[in-house]
Amino acid sequence: VLFRSNYGTANPLVVNGSVDCAVLLEWNVSSVPSTATVQTATLTLNVTDPSVNTFTIYELLRNWTGTGATWKVYATKANWQIAGAQGALDCSSTPLGTILSTSAAAITIQLNAAGVALVQQWVNTPASNRGVLIRNYAAIDSLSFSSAEAATAVQRPKLTITYLP
Repeated sequence: VLFRSNYGTANPLVVNGSVDCAVLLEWNVSSVPSTATVQTATLTLNVTDPSVNTFTIYELLRNWTGTGATWKVYATKANWQIAGAQGALDCSSTPLGTILSTSAAAITIQLNAAGVALVQQWVNTPASNRGVLIRNYAAIDSLSFSSAEAATAVQRPKLTITYLP
């Protein structure tokens, strides 16, 4: 979670506009053959605290660290171009999908064409996989969802890729 401190091992994860708090997520896609053609990509989240706001998913452009990233740095002693990963060198401005969940439940978000293209890029060039950022710095409340540290595996954020060999 991007905030004043690092919350890389927190559960749940919280995205919030009133305190400018975002979430960074990354998945290992090495089990997908490098010659595969990605057809669809979905993100499944276990929402624990819903929101009336819509949150947007963006491509991250920096090699951040889960235990080092904060509001000001993406890794120890390595500053974001603009705090909160808001610079053109930090995060793409192209939305990959949006999240709206007004109830506590597992939700599945279909990534758009740009999101599918990004996952294809990760499959083709694993070193380009820097994950995604979820944010809405204007949100009036927060959205919380289970993290990779959730005790139950099915509650952890999941990227599902449909592909042709």
